[in-house]
Amino acid sequence: CSVNLLNFKKAIIGGGVADSFELLAPAMQKALDANRFKWAGERLIPQKTGLGYYASVIGAGTLAWKGLADKNI
Repeated sequence: CSVNLLNFKKAIIGGGVADSFELLAPAMQKALDANRFKWAGERLIPQKTGLGYYASVIGAGTLAWKGLADKNI
């Protein structure tokens, strides 16, 4: 599990799942706590993205824009 390998502090949740974050957060936290190694550090916290439902679209658009800028188009 990458959580144990990389010792993340937060799991950022976006897209459609973020719309139901309050409902899903307790189960996500329970699963994260059950599957992380105790020595992996502090408690990993699931957090809703500030970008809301369109986080993935914004990210994809940003990558496309950066790709165009890198090619000087």
